Amino acid sequence: MVHTTMTTTSAIEPTRVPEGERLTALERELAVLVRHLEGFGRRSDLYGGMGTGRAGYLLLMTLEEAGPSTIGTLAATLGLDASTVTRQISAMEAEGLIERSSDPQDRRCSVIGATGRGSSLMQGVRGRRIERIDALLREWPAGDVADLERLLGSLNSAITAVAARQNQPGDATTPSPHTDRHGP
Repeated sequence: MVHTTMTTTSAIEPTRVPEGERLTALERELAVLVRHLEGFGRRSDLYGGMGTGRAGYLLLMTLEEAGPSTIGTLAATLGLDASTVTRQISAMEAEGLIERSSDPQDRRCSVIGATGRGSSLMQGVRGRRIERIDALLREWPAGDVADLERLLGSLNSAITAVAARQNQPGDATTPSPHTDRHGP
């Protein structure tokens, strides 16, 4: 039995696509998307002034949205190992992008917060990223942009859930993060 799915775009009538073909087409589109994003990243000065690049941007954005946080909280939020976050935080502290203070709940832990310079750099990067996204999607109907936002949110949530399961012992149903470093 072949499962089929309806697919649509704003300009094309719905068509029936066999399930396997749909997933093959989706896998290809994700691979092409990742390749484009990697290429943009290599050719970009988007993170200029931020030696920690995209990783630093994501940490600063997380601090902006969540407020000062412990390294453990940042690691869990970003789906990273605490040692990775510690290295990034050390580099960012040396750049004057973040500052540490004692955790009032547990003096053994540090609370990490963005400095004014870090917040300013993050806002500048965010603005440039938004300009680039706008340039890519400017001609799209508003409903398609809203659909893309919703679907990317769902995809990111699914990826986060898989990553959380990978960190639990005994889960052999998902690939190891060490064998597939670029996601689906």
